[in-house]
Amino acid sequence: MPKEQALVNSVLAEFRSRGCEAVKIHGGAFGIDGEPDIHACIAGRFAAVELKQSGKKPTKRQHYRLRRWRESGALAEWFDNFEAFSLWLDSVLAAASGGSDRL
Repeated sequence: MPKEQALVNSVLAEFRSRGCEAVKIHGGAFGIDGEPDIHACIAGRFAAVELKQSGKKPTKRQHYRLRRWRESGALAEWFDNFEAFSLWLDSVLAAASGGSDRL
């Protein structure tokens, strides 16, 4: 089972290889409890992405933070594997370029 950090590194690299800006948000005493792992800008749209080890799920607090981002108009999702993330990013980029109206 791949470690979460390996998934984080792969997702950050994929964002950047596709022309998106993305940063890892570090938790801790000065952070916001449950804040998603990555904040990104995809074709001018803010995205919050939570990443989990394969088979793991976000905590209640992480689900809450993702929901709050969505309610504010952001893209907000969680993934436990790179393939699902990559398909999601494909669809977001396609929608941003006029390939779909799902954004």
